[in-house]
Amino acid sequence: HEIPKALVSIGKKLGVEYRTDAPIARIKTKRGPAVKSVILESGEEIEADIVVSNASVAHTESLLPKPYRDHSERYWNTRKLAPSALIMYLGVKGELDSLTHHNLLFSPDWKKNFAEIFDAPQWPTDPSLYICVPSKTDPTVAPEGHENLFILVPIAARTTYTEEELEQQADRMLRLIEQEMNIPDLRERIVYKKLFSVKDFETRYNKLGGTALGLAHTMSQTSILRPNNVSKKVENLLYVGADTNPGIGMPIQLISAELALKRLIGDTSSGHLTEI
Repeated sequence: HEIPKALVSIGKKLGVEYRTDAPIARIKTKRGPAVKSVILESGEEIEADIVVSNASVAHTESLLPKPYRDHSERYWNTRKLAPSALIMYLGVKGELDSLTHHNLLFSPDWKKNFAEIFDAPQWPTDPSLYICVPSKTDPTVAPEGHENLFILVPIAARTTYTEEELEQQADRMLRLIEQEMNIPDLRERIVYKKLFSVKDFETRYNKLGGTALGLAHTMSQTSILRPNNVSKKVENLLYVGADTNPGIGMPIQLISAELALKRLIGDTSSGHLTEI
């Protein structure tokens, strides 16, 4: 979390006030139409001259009255989404000598794996996966004599499952890691396990279809064909993040924030801002 911490620190130095655990129920408009305020789920109203949303564009538009939304439900339901993920947070007893800080396991059938994510969505037969063991380089993230694992398995967005099915798929991935990463007793050594997947991306982050990223970078969803970073119907409502320009990925999303700021201050130059 060092990058978010750094961004928060920069914001505080610039006078930003952060409010957490304050979910928004709706965006209130005034004649224009233009942004007037945001209404929190608690009922509190916060006046706002400008709203810049880092939530998904689909979710943000759902907070507006229907006539003020730029896109229909059909539009969002037919978007091609970037992958979601099955994430496992594990605490494991003992050291894992066969792993380093970063570890990758690639599917033996690359094309089939991609097809099972994008073309015929289903749980991957032979998945690719990523394992991070931060305790290899930072011993403070795990108790002595233990390892801290973060496992990410790309899966299709909009995947449906029961909690029992999710546990079964997680167990299948762990068996694969035991076999391919030379850790035959991995499951026996797990002292802590938390799963995070499609439903969690939907409920915690309001991500369309539970994608872990945002709109996929297909030809019809790239560049100017992505949702714009400003509402066409509500004045002073802007967007940043994975669903607008330039696209997905942390560096790219930081650029999206820069583009929104340039729009606000009327900077039409092609270069980066040199100061705020």
